[in-house]
Amino acid sequence: MRRISQRTVIPTLEFTHFQQESFQFLENLQKNNNKNWFLEHKEQYEEFLLYPLKAMVNELADFMLEIDPQFGTKAVINKTISRIYRDTRFSRNKSPLKTRMWITFKRNSQNWKSLPAFYFEIQPYKYFYGMGFFKAEPSYMEKLRYVIDKNNQKFLSAISFMNEAKTANIFQLEGNNYKKQHTIHPSKIITPWYCKKTFHLVRYNTKSAMDINFLDNLKRDFKLLIPLYHYLSEIDQIRL
Repeated sequence: MRRISQRTVIPTLEFTHFQQESFQFLENLQKNNNKNWFLEHKEQYEEFLLYPLKAMVNELADFMLEIDPQFGTKAVINKTISRIYRDTRFSRNKSPLKTRMWITFKRNSQNWKSLPAFYFEIQPYKYFYGMGFFKAEPSYMEKLRYVIDKNNQKFLSAISFMNEAKTANIFQLEGNNYKKQHTIHPSKIITPWYCKKTFHLVRYNTKSAMDINFLDNLKRDFKLLIPLYHYLSEIDQIRL
């Protein structure tokens, strides 16, 4: 695999899976989190992390635009791809580099943190992916509860894959709950969503990211989330 720089524009190339070296680099970085070590091993970062992540974004671009034409899909650092350098100005942790990398497909909006997005993250020993919010606004969650109450069946249809036998355990609902029980819904299926300040659905790796079918498996799982994504996207336009 050829060397690239962070400024290199990657053409549309085939991407199917990661290599063991991708995880190994992050593991080594975790043990040697300093700029000198990183600069000495920057070629490995580019070859085994940056290059595959850019190629992965390119391979997923058309698929994601079919879900939402407003998604940003250019393989650009700090847009669809996370930066490797950490912002340590307001953090007690002064480690200069991230030991995890991710890609996100989200709308090009200043309010992107409170809009649903698709994501993939790779860490030293694992990877995971899913869809949800970085941080949903309280006003959004209020609208979500309002819309659910207006039409329970539409929401239940959007999350039906979480209760069907073949797909029930693929994604997990995660996110911080209100300290006090916010609202109890008559439906036990809906109540967990009511309790969240913000939420996302996640699938932790059950098969290897080095599997030749990795990208196909990810697309298959993302397809399950599409009805819920559209449901959540429409709510942002509601005015209470």
